[in-house]
Amino acid sequence: MKYKLLGGGVLVGAVFMLCVWFFAGQGFSPESLNPEPISSTDLIKGEPKIDRSTSIIVDMTPRTAKATPKSSSADDIFSEKMDYQENWCNELQLTESGKNQAADEHNQWLREHGHLLEELEAYKSYSIDTLKKLGQSGDTTALSALAEEGKKQVRLEASYEAAIYGLTGRALMPILVDYEYQAKTLKKSGDLDSAKDIWLNSLAWQEYAAMRGDYIHVKGTVARLMKGRTVMALAPGDENIISARAKTIYDNLNKERVKRRLPRFEDNPPKIVDSINNLIVASMRSRGWSGWGSQFVADSDCVQKNILYLSSH
Repeated sequence: MKYKLLGGGVLVGAVFMLCVWFFAGQGFSPESLNPEPISSTDLIKGEPKIDRSTSIIVDMTPRTAKATPKSSSADDIFSEKMDYQENWCNELQLTESGKNQAADEHNQWLREHGHLLEELEAYKSYSIDTLKKLGQSGDTTALSALAEEGKKQVRLEASYEAAIYGLTGRALMPILVDYEYQAKTLKKSGDLDSAKDIWLNSLAWQEYAAMRGDYIHVKGTVARLMKGRTVMALAPGDENIISARAKTIYDNLNKERVKRRLPRFEDNPPKIVDSINNLIVASMRSRGWSGWGSQFVADSDCVQKNILYLSSH
């Protein structure tokens, strides 16, 4: 398939266990670039494997918290309890009612982004034709089901449609996997330049998702980068290329939304999602990773507190 380069309760308390899981190397799978309305039928030979497992939901939390004296021990960093509306940094600081509110807001965000789809299995019992009709009306659960159950062309088209409707979760996997598969195929054939270009497109799709507040794909790929398990390593200058392409994806999806009389993306993640993303980045930095993904969140007192906590546990 040719993609036109766009341009032209979640268990909130599982926070740190997920960081341990992340760096144990069980990261998410392949990821992304930018397709435009998929009209081409130029499919690449071979069938990439689609990861049908449920998306890994990262439960971590930071933001801005009250200053902690440098003499405080790591265990004291998040000892002060706060309500959800207060200036907390990590979910460990929340009161029980605060944790409940955080879980509710996180679950709602996960639904909106296609990570939490309670009716997905029921939809998979529908025929492909029925799912297509539902998908044409903007039913994102139907599009998610098509992205997992249809033939390759159908999966890719559904994946792109799901992106237009705002999903950044598991429905993106056909596009993500396809780009990585293409890059691996080109690398195997000896065309390293083309392989690298396609693979950067894959990372651009992941960064696009991060721009929407979804760091889950990036988290998994960074885990693989740290272990040298990606298609190839990144070189100086690659991050700028990835970021430019990610912005192009974002802009072109927004243009498509406008054509369909949909509002532009409103990317104001709830506090709990911001805190999870801060912790993901802190997790990277606490392990010495300073490459792609580690700068998606600006350095802050909150990030530093998370790094201190993670480094000591």
